[in-house]
Amino acid sequence: MRILLTIFFILFSLSSFSQTAIGNSEGSQTFIDLKDNFATYIGLQPKSEGVSGTPFLFKDLKKAKIVMITGKVHDDIMANILPNKAELYVQLSPSNIVIPDISYIESILFIEDNTLYIPFEINNNRVYIQSVFEANGKKFFAFTEKKFVKANVGGAYNSGPKFDEYKEIITYYLFEDNELLEIKKGNSGIKLLAGESWKEARDFVKKENIDFNDVKDMVKLLSFIEKL
Repeated sequence: MRILLTIFFILFSLSSFSQTAIGNSEGSQTFIDLKDNFATYIGLQPKSEGVSGTPFLFKDLKKAKIVMITGKVHDDIMANILPNKAELYVQLSPSNIVIPDISYIESILFIEDNTLYIPFEINNNRVYIQSVFEANGKKFFAFTEKKFVKANVGGAYNSGPKFDEYKEIITYYLFEDNELLEIKKGNSGIKLLAGESWKEARDFVKKENIDFNDVKDMVKLLSFIEKL
């Protein structure tokens, strides 16, 4: 009897994703192709040497804790995000990956990196964004996009990159008083965040060699500014 109950529980747990999945068989094949054989899926330029990077948030599936809007929690489940399409890929088994609709998702915590992603609306589009920092009623987010850049293969003496590439582009946002503001990288963003103390923040950026394309560095800057 205990064995039967255990089997029932497992099947019920898996079905909660399957019932909300969209195109799971097609999505599964897409993920496998992108992960294992970029050339086959994308089609390279005739002279390019391959593809660097991935259209997904991570190179491989990562262990995650996924919370549904119903309150149901899925612990230690393998997942990845396709940011440009706002799709969450969830692996139920080695041969079964589903894509639950974003409207069913409350949050995704990737365990290894301790990074939290939530659905959010930017420019009238629902996307997955990373919750970066929170203090004094302010919330800071990072939205990661993957831009596909073709290899520069024109000309016999061209020394540019020979690989097609997925470039990571990070945009930061401040959410305060129900208003979402984009934080520009550089002095304009520092002025927005630090106000009259922006010169101190600018000096901190130089001293600590803050990289605006590194979320961890951005957290250091935000922490410093909140203490000014």
